[in-house]
Amino acid sequence: MSIFDNLGMIIQGMKYLSPKEAQSISDDDVIFIDLRPEYETNAKQIRVKTLVFLNWQDFKQEYTILDPARHFIVFDEVGLHSKEIVKFLVDKGFENVAGMAGGIVDWERDGLPINIDMNELMTGSCLCTMKPKKKFKK
Repeated sequence: MSIFDNLGMIIQGMKYLSPKEAQSISDDDVIFIDLRPEYETNAKQIRVKTLVFLNWQDFKQEYTILDPARHFIVFDEVGLHSKEIVKFLVDKGFENVAGMAGGIVDWERDGLPINIDMNELMTGSCLCTMKPKKKFKK
């Protein structure tokens, strides 16, 4: 029996949870894996009991630090890279892994707990043009 039973949906053989479902089990024995690059994780982090940062670009070289017996919820900004990583983990024998649909964008939109560092926030009208916010002296 998995902590993910009776939650989420199956898409192409992989389990996906809504941010609210993921948050509902965040105090349980679940490890959240944030795949976003450091400049994004410095600005915003979901507030959960156990959060690990493994950049999606380096993930396939670093995933061996993870214990396959644990439960994992994988997310990124909007779910673009998490699908690939969930599939990768399942293919490597991880049985208790789920993606978080909509990533941190939907988590924040749903009003779930988040830590924001205003000095690290990015500015720009499109993700492709975002840059670090200018820091002003007080």
